[in-house]
Amino acid sequence: MAILERNSIINDIKNEFNYGSMTYRLVLVNLLVFLGITVLWLLCYFTNLLLVYEWATNQLMATADLNLLPFKLWSVLTYMFAHKSFWHLFFNMVLLYVFGDIISNLLGNRRILPIYILGGISGFLVYLVLLNTLPFFSPQNSLLGASASVMALVTASTTLSPNSQIRIFVFDVPIKYIALALLLNDVLRIFLLVNAGGHIAHLGGALFGYLFIVLINRGYDLSLGFNSIADKLTNVWNKTASLFIRPNKERNKTTAYQQAKRPKSAYAFAGKKEKNPENYTTVTQVEPTKQERLDSILDKIKSEGIDSLNDEEKQFLENFSRE
Repeated sequence: MAILERNSIINDIKNEFNYGSMTYRLVLVNLLVFLGITVLWLLCYFTNLLLVYEWATNQLMATADLNLLPFKLWSVLTYMFAHKSFWHLFFNMVLLYVFGDIISNLLGNRRILPIYILGGISGFLVYLVLLNTLPFFSPQNSLLGASASVMALVTASTTLSPNSQIRIFVFDVPIKYIALALLLNDVLRIFLLVNAGGHIAHLGGALFGYLFIVLINRGYDLSLGFNSIADKLTNVWNKTASLFIRPNKERNKTTAYQQAKRPKSAYAFAGKKEKNPENYTTVTQVEPTKQERLDSILDKIKSEGIDSLNDEEKQFLENFSRE
C-alpha cells in the first residue's frame, strides 16, 4: 500500500512538472537541487569527505574572479538554482511562488522563465562589473541562490501592477510596499558590506524586471527571442533523447491528466489502416457548460495573459461575473 501511495505521489509530481505552471516547475527544480546538495553534505560529513562537498558546491557558484570565471561559465546559470541554507531557499521560494503567480495571471505562463533566467544573468553581470571596478569589493566573493531571479519577478510584477495585494497573516498588503522593503534591505546591506556582492546581484535582477515591463509597454518583448531559443533546444533534446530511450507502450498511452488538457476532437477514425475520408465518422459535440467555458478562458489567461482574450470571451467573463 505504501509503495502504491509513493508511486502515486511521484506520478503527481511528474504530471505537475510536465503540465503544470512554470512557477511550480522552477520551485520544484530549486527544491530538488537543494535536496541533492543536502544529501551530498550528509554523505560527505559522515565519510569525512567535506572537501568533496566544498568542491562540488563551488562548481555551482558564480564568481566575479576573472581568472576563475572562464573555467566555470556554466555557473552563470547554475548559481540561480542552488541554495545551501534552508531559510535562504524558503524565503526565495515563497517570493517566487507569489510573484510568479502574479506574472502568470497578468502576462501568461511563458514569460516567467525568461524573466527568471534573464533576471539572474543580469544580476550576475551587474555583480561581475561592480565587484571588479569598485575598490572596496572583493571579486573573490561567490554568488549562490535564486534571489536575483526572484527580484526580477518582484519588480516586474510591481511595475506591471503596483497596487495588487497579497495576504500577509490578516493584512492585505500592496506589492509595491513589499518590493520597496526588499530593495531598501538590499541597499542597506550593500552599504554595511553584509554579503554586498549578493545584494548587488539582487539589484541587478530587480533592474532587469523593471526594464522588462517598460520594454513590453513600448512593444518590445524580450521573452519572444528567449522562448524561441528555448523551444529549439527542447526539440533538439527530445529528438536526441528519443534515440537512447526505448519505446514503451505504457509511455505512449495518453494519461487522464493529458486528456484533460487536450481539446476534444470533432472526428473519430472508424477504420484501422484505411485512409479514406469516408471512414471518418462525425461525433456529435456536446455544448460546453458555462463552468467548462469559464475554465477554458481562465486556462487561456494563465498561459497567454488576459490580453489574448477576444471580445466574445471578455463579454462572457463580464456576464458570468454578474450572475
